[in-house]
Amino acid sequence: MTRLPIIAFFSCEFILPILSFITTVEIASAICNIIVIFFLIGSLVVNKKSAKTMPWMIAVFSVAAFIITGIIYPEYQEVLYTGSGSWETVFAPRGGIVFMLLLTLINDPDEIFDSLKISAPIVWAAYTIRSISGVGLTGEAKYNHTYGYAFLFVSIVYLICFFRERRPWQIAISIVSLLQVIMYASRTAFLSYVVFLALYALFYDNDKRLKRRKIAFVICGVILAFIVTSDAFLTFFSYMTRELGISSKIIDAIVSGENELDGGRERAYELAQSLLKKNPAGLGVYWDRYYCDIAYVHNFFYEILLDFGWVFGGLILIWLVKSIVTILRSDEKSWKILLIIFFCLSMIRLTLSYSFWLDKNFWGMIAVIIGYKYATRKKHLK
Repeated sequence: MTRLPIIAFFSCEFILPILSFITTVEIASAICNIIVIFFLIGSLVVNKKSAKTMPWMIAVFSVAAFIITGIIYPEYQEVLYTGSGSWETVFAPRGGIVFMLLLTLINDPDEIFDSLKISAPIVWAAYTIRSISGVGLTGEAKYNHTYGYAFLFVSIVYLICFFRERRPWQIAISIVSLLQVIMYASRTAFLSYVVFLALYALFYDNDKRLKRRKIAFVICGVILAFIVTSDAFLTFFSYMTRELGISSKIIDAIVSGENELDGGRERAYELAQSLLKKNPAGLGVYWDRYYCDIAYVHNFFYEILLDFGWVFGGLILIWLVKSIVTILRSDEKSWKILLIIFFCLSMIRLTLSYSFWLDKNFWGMIAVIIGYKYATRKKHLK
């Protein structure tokens, strides 16, 4: 029962498009929501002793933040409560906050990883089928970041499995998934993969005798990143792939001279800096949806500080940084690998894109931090 809720959560990615063929997207989505709610309630009943106060406090605080913002800033109500990415998405059963609640009901980090390991092929199959068939929930664009980060999740999980078990099929799936990342995501996703390799080499194995090998491993990863994102290499690769009828967002973006700060990001950053100076107490949740012309501010730090203000937002950032550093420096390898996974899947992306409210992997990272803190506290009490 411990693993089932997480597996069910990820399985909805596979179930949803199948049900959408049989019935409407709305009905299919409702069925998947019911499945997740069923397992959440079931887990709470079965694992009463595993329930933790902190994640529920965070969930309640998040709901309150949306409500209070809507009261103080009535002009935000359209972006807060309607449309894509509204609070219905944030607090949906298949959203990030519920994912956090499900993960924190599991006390054993190895059980969490096993849940991710079992879920990875389901996610891979779901998004591979969607990418081949072009089937999405509301119709798909040519490139889709959701697909890219889903494949990144699979690639990282199977790479870890290969490091542990040394089975050739695991590294094969990891490489195939990485190629799918290149086809569907941005350079940020590839950078996330390189950062994962670096953190894994530097922090996961604490054997000091391997220090030189670790450093060499990281340097090779950085060099690889420079090579595969160089204009010369990508111009050639773009030509070859197009000859085969294949295209990639990373290749197309770099070859055409674009970068991660295109599409109004620089204007959004300048606006955020100006607003921070004028509003040290912040502007409330979803301020960027109201003020920015590109939906999000596309930077985690600006989003936090202007959501909650310099003082409270600053405390959140300090807590996050301190928690991440503590876990990376700890000897709790099972918690550490989970943190590295979710950190790389979320924080690199959030630094240049998207919103933490909508990123399930960010809330997965929060769950890991909470789980680690409860586990170490329990160990110290013993």
